[in-house]
Amino acid sequence: MQADCLHILSQLNTFSLKQLESANLLERKDFKYVINAKHLNEILKNISAHYKILEINNFLYTDYHTNYYDTQNLKFYLQHHNGEANRYKIRTRNYVQSNLAFFEVKFKNNKNWTSKTRFRIDSLDADINDYIKAITNETLHKSLEVKYSRITLLSLDDSEKITIDLNLQYAALNKVEAYNDLCIIEVKSKTHHPHVLRKYLKQLGYRNMGLSKYCFGITQNYTNIKINNFKETISKIFKLTA
Repeated sequence: MQADCLHILSQLNTFSLKQLESANLLERKDFKYVINAKHLNEILKNISAHYKILEINNFLYTDYHTNYYDTQNLKFYLQHHNGEANRYKIRTRNYVQSNLAFFEVKFKNNKNWTSKTRFRIDSLDADINDYIKAITNETLHKSLEVKYSRITLLSLDDSEKITIDLNLQYAALNKVEAYNDLCIIEVKSKTHHPHVLRKYLKQLGYRNMGLSKYCFGITQNYTNIKINNFKETISKIFKLTA
């Protein structure tokens, strides 16, 4: 994490993991924006008075290590690509600074609302077969490994959570890809009404972009995979980060 970015973040009030859990944002409306990482400091300066930042063990960011699971023919990826409702993303995730690992399931319904459930596990590579069987009878395998650093903000009224992901790295099929110029901002809100960050991003010309980190990683690491519905968004991503 760059020193000037950390300096800006250090000016914010902090909150704890326990406070984040009490905000109860597991059911929410999601909005996603892709920016060039070099613009992040300017954005943080302009919104910082309206947010507080998650601090874990004296760190103002968290390193994430995630394994995604899918069928052999990448059913979950294809459901997202085809715009199907009532779809899942299944993963294990290690929160490095807090040394916690979870089995996590994200579900998006036909009203475009997302819910997330998770269970504590011993490690990123723990046996999760029993958890998977409770969701699907299909055989799943590790389809993608993702690493990145995350800054987590919470609005002062606890109605909106912001995650800012940097230093994105993907690994699959013995291939590793890094996207250091890419910054992904996700807004998780209890309401459709835009808060400060969404209003500011709109002023800068950024619009909600509906491509998940998982789907983007699959398109960049797998060949002979259907990507037609993502081509325009992928093109915009590379233009923004050029």
